[in-house]
Amino acid sequence: MKFYRLLILVALLLAVASPTMAEEVAVGSSSTITKVTLRTTVRLASDVDGLTLGHIAMIEGPQHDAIAEIAIETKGEIEQGRWSSIELADIRAKIAEARGINEGSVVLAGSDVSITRRRDASGASAAPKLIKNTSAIDSGPVLREHLEAWIYGRLGTKPETTRIKFNERDTELLAKATTDRVIEIREIGRAKEIRLRVTMYEQDRIIEDSTMQIDVQVQRRVRVTTAQQDRRSLLSQEHSTIETRWMYPTLAIADPDDSIGLECKTTIKPGTMVMSSMLTQPILVKRGQLVSARSVVGGFVVTKIVRAMGSGELGDVIELESKDRKSRFAARIAGKGRVVIVKDAPGTKKENEGT
Repeated sequence: MKFYRLLILVALLLAVASPTMAEEVAVGSSSTITKVTLRTTVRLASDVDGLTLGHIAMIEGPQHDAIAEIAIETKGEIEQGRWSSIELADIRAKIAEARGINEGSVVLAGSDVSITRRRDASGASAAPKLIKNTSAIDSGPVLREHLEAWIYGRLGTKPETTRIKFNERDTELLAKATTDRVIEIREIGRAKEIRLRVTMYEQDRIIEDSTMQIDVQVQRRVRVTTAQQDRRSLLSQEHSTIETRWMYPTLAIADPDDSIGLECKTTIKPGTMVMSSMLTQPILVKRGQLVSARSVVGGFVVTKIVRAMGSGELGDVIELESKDRKSRFAARIAGKGRVVIVKDAPGTKKENEGT
């Protein structure tokens, strides 16, 4: 009887103690988490030499000091008027490589970071702005600058080769302060204008969630015809030139260097900017044409004349037939009237069986 009473007493004590124990475990586990929130845009003070994670992120948690000292590298020099990009994957790798840090208790939030060197109006280094012991940071005074930096990074352009025109109705939104706030920018469409969704966070609250349409033009090298290029003629340097023009980033222009020698799909008038849709690879081998076929056999190159059973462009694989019409095989077009025989080409064996 006493034994059963003892068991009941122990059970009651455990029932009373368990909520307290669970609460202590929960508090202990949450207190070990360090949250690292990356800033979208950062302007580094002119007197800062070494870039650390503390310069580009807001850090909260017990590992704050160790994480803030992690050295971060950029692909280029951090200069005034020029934006560099730091990828999220690289930052994550730096945290994983750092010694003395428990990576499993680090929560990383945010996306790629755009960084530049801050211009000081007085010409001297301004006093650093301190945010949770991360010195020399200025996260950008207004939203407009975040958007400009995002556009430069997205299009791979520089301020001097990019024209950005915001809508007047967004003037108030563009002037919103962004200090100590996290900005999320997502592209939701692109035509002549770039459509963005902009969300602004202040700690765990969303204080702004809007869509914007931005008129953007970029400066690019383009090839322009100086004389008429007839249909099926090859685009030549003699009848074209390279110019620099402003245009919408969605325009599919032909590569000004690689377009020479391509065939014109239509007549191109003088003064026309050459688009990708105007050109195609020329037909180098035509059906029924006798071509020179090369085959590599045991370290030697064997050449023979064969008949093309189809037409094709550079790099196409076509079927060939021997001059006596007794055998067929496949070859890759290597130039005008020239092919290289390939082994086990897809579909070739089956076609031969049916002939």
